[in-house]
Amino acid sequence: MKDLVSRASLRLDPRTGLLCFLAVLAFVVLLPAEAPLWKSAGLFFLLLAGGFAFSPQPVKFLNLLKKIALILIPFIFFLLIVSLLFSKEPASRVFFYLAQVGLRSLVVVAADLVFILSQRTEDLLAAMNQTKVPAVFIQLLNSGLRYSNIFTREATSSFRAKLARDRCRRPFFERLKITGLIIEKIFWRAIERSQRIYAAMLSRGYDGHFYFHRQFRLRLLDAVVLVSFLALLLALTLV
Repeated sequence: MKDLVSRASLRLDPRTGLLCFLAVLAFVVLLPAEAPLWKSAGLFFLLLAGGFAFSPQPVKFLNLLKKIALILIPFIFFLLIVSLLFSKEPASRVFFYLAQVGLRSLVVVAADLVFILSQRTEDLLAAMNQTKVPAVFIQLLNSGLRYSNIFTREATSSFRAKLARDRCRRPFFERLKITGLIIEKIFWRAIERSQRIYAAMLSRGYDGHFYFHRQFRLRLLDAVVLVSFLALLLALTLV
């Protein structure tokens, strides 16, 4: 219990997390392609340490990172094969550039987990509203987050039903046709369900605006983390 309380006190202001995440994106984009690999690797391990320090559930943070990393591995392997077959660059350069892509992807994923996904959706939206982000952007982001969950549930239930009904292995093109029909139905069902949700929101007084009661205050911890992190990224860029 004491550990949870101490971790809650270390939780960053959502605005600080947003700024740090945007700074990481700028670092990944602006860092030259020939930059040493240790820069991205060092930032990645620093973000890992930050995830254990600021995440309320460090084990869950590590499990999410492993799952996303396992998704990235086949993509990097595919790029490796294509690059070795068709690129005119030496193999050493191909491995170097792919290492850059892999490490920078892991940096962005780790930053997302540390600074964005560790926050509650309601807190992120409230913080964006407090920083005067256009209301249209907040509404689109909220709708995208809500309806993506609907789409995911519809897709999971549809493909689970398909697997339950498959008693024998079908030909490839028949399976492809069935998958296309399922995807079409998933989209239509998700649209119909989102329309019902929107009608329910209108019946409960939704007028196109969000009102947040929670107000955030920047603490000394937020200022120290933000300044230190920006200084670190600047040093890694210039060294």
